[in-house]
Amino acid sequence: MHWVVSNVSFLARQTTNVLIKSTVYKYFAEMTDALPGQHLHSFLIAMINPLYRTVDAPAKISKSYRILGGKDNMFQKSLDNLKQLAMLTCEKLKQKCGHDIFLKAYNVIYRRVADVRTDRKRKQKVLAVTNPELFQEMKHKKQIKDRKKKKEVKNFALNFRK
Repeated sequence: MHWVVSNVSFLARQTTNVLIKSTVYKYFAEMTDALPGQHLHSFLIAMINPLYRTVDAPAKISKSYRILGGKDNMFQKSLDNLKQLAMLTCEKLKQKCGHDIFLKAYNVIYRRVADVRTDRKRKQKVLAVTNPELFQEMKHKKQIKDRKKKKEVKNFALNFRK
């Protein structure tokens, strides 16, 4: 059972597909209802991990889709629905497992994500000082990739509105 939950959790973290994420979150909610609280403790971190990333990281997503028409477009609504579903699933987990146990697991995920982000930023700053040529090359590649992505999103928006 733990293998299934961890693989489904990994799938939800890796994909950008809203349908897959919502299906995983519904599975987590149903599993929360079906299992007793004691059995959920072993799955709690695996279940909270993708939920945390959906609830607390919408800024990255909304930047790309602002081009599609802002808050009133269909995709933004589906992202808002996904966030609501993730919040409801978190509430179910909190009620079933207990507030203290849920918050401990939530804080573990929060610290892990924060540590990875700060480590990534620190490595970039060290690279900028130790090897500025490589840093500039990587920065230039990222800028090209971002421009290409922005162009793709604009083309998608134009085709979507037709």
